[in-house]
Amino acid sequence: MQLSVIILAHNKNELTIACLKAIRSADLPNPFEVLLVDNASNPSLKQSLDEELLKSTNTKILRNSKNLNFSLANNIAAEMAQGEFLLFLNNDVEISGDTVLHLMQTIRKDQGPSLVGGMLLYPNSKLVQHAGVAHMLWGIGSNYGCGAKSDEKALTFKREIYGVIGAMILIKKKWFRKVGGFDENYNWGYEDIDLCQRIRAIGGRIFYEPKASAIHHESTTLKEKISKKRDSLNYQYFRSRWDELLIPAETTLINKYKNLGIRSVAIYGTGNAAIELGKRLAMVNIQTQAFISELPTSITFEGKPVYNLSQIDSDKFDQIFIGSQYHFEISKMLKKFVPEEKITFPVVIK
Repeated sequence: MQLSVIILAHNKNELTIACLKAIRSADLPNPFEVLLVDNASNPSLKQSLDEELLKSTNTKILRNSKNLNFSLANNIAAEMAQGEFLLFLNNDVEISGDTVLHLMQTIRKDQGPSLVGGMLLYPNSKLVQHAGVAHMLWGIGSNYGCGAKSDEKALTFKREIYGVIGAMILIKKKWFRKVGGFDENYNWGYEDIDLCQRIRAIGGRIFYEPKASAIHHESTTLKEKISKKRDSLNYQYFRSRWDELLIPAETTLINKYKNLGIRSVAIYGTGNAAIELGKRLAMVNIQTQAFISELPTSITFEGKPVYNLSQIDSDKFDQIFIGSQYHFEISKMLKKFVPEEKITFPVVIK
């Protein structure tokens, strides 16, 4: 069998139905199977889903008695899969008609990727949610292209990348087995980026295919699992595994900025990314003198003034750093107020 589609679902039946209907309308290589992992839904998916829809998508339901974490649930299904290729899909993803064919075409090429992902779009818009993952100078992987239009030139070409998110991943089964599948030490976070790094570490390649697009109702089924503590533990574990790779790359970029004579910066953003970015720049005595917000404000943040866009005096700063993954839309706003050459988006590994 060529392809096994693995969909992890817990409740939210309307999303699972939309996901399966999109598969039914899409072009998939024959033969294929769909393994729908019922992660302890209540009521069960077998009771809730239309038998005709399951039959028309060649779907088999695998029922778990407990709501297992992402890695374990998908690993169990992957062991049962018959396909040479595994397509992991979140149940809140709706693929377009030729998405899978483009993914398959890319991964089948000689010396091609071991794993490939595509462009994910926000619902009811043509704005990009994900065009691959980049490692950012604030220390974490971030969706690249967030908030950009789907025809943004930089996002329309196929390329080798740092990683892709697990909402839509096509991988050769032999590579998935070679690295031992998803790491089950993670708890709903970083499993996908970790998988990409383990594949890269043994000589595999990760690609982004822009012609493979899908709608992603981001984290709709995981809202009850989102917590700062959980995210922090996942992040700490990820860094413990990959600091040997990440720290030298981060240090190289920071030193590059220092060698360019950058000493005083303003950072766009007032969230955790902006805070961490400021800390990392300070390691080489590049000082954050102010933060920037879209909205009028008179507050301070981290002891520094916060300017809105109309208040920026770019002559006061050597550079304006974007401390947010929404680079494309933010940079367009900033260009109305400051020279383009003063705007920096700190990508460590793209």
